[in-house]
Amino acid sequence: DDITLHEILVASPQEFEVNNVTSNSATFNWSGDAVKYHFQLLSNDVIEIDTLIGTSTIDILNINSATYYDAQVRAVMNISADSAIYSNWTKLNFLTACGVVEPTYNEGFEFTLPGSIPLCWDNIEASSIREESNWVVVKDMDNSYVRALTSTHEGVAKLHTPRIKVDGDNNMLSFRFRNNSP
Repeated sequence: DDITLHEILVASPQEFEVNNVTSNSATFNWSGDAVKYHFQLLSNDVIEIDTLIGTSTIDILNINSATYYDAQVRAVMNISADSAIYSNWTKLNFLTACGVVEPTYNEGFEFTLPGSIPLCWDNIEASSIREESNWVVVKDMDNSYVRALTSTHEGVAKLHTPRIKVDGDNNMLSFRFRNNSP
């Protein structure tokens, strides 16, 4: 007898997008005709969420603020109770919004590139100051610190830290630094 093999192809999800991104949640949508989908959410190549769902949308809650994530989804076609065929992954990446920082917050600038500021800090130009007058992280030997770059142009450069939660009553604290250029 002759044996014939047929390749079964499963179409990958299309139009994969993330919406309603907040500091601790996001909504994912895609299109496709599969009955089931395999969804994963990763941070730094570590799988944080791994689930099978029967819809083309998923709301993810309780994720970290100011964090880069990778999301991927693939279609699943069940062949039998213990066998399935998967499509290729459809992928995207996104950044969650900044949120309130917990009291254990410590910024040592170790992971901030020189010439920039930490994620969720605001480098605000309050007047006609030139860009080179903004605040930046400087690495000097084994230390990292924030300093204002000076300019010959008049203006005020302001730097705002993220909001820091100080108690159980939702009181928050934020620091603002200011540099006046003559």
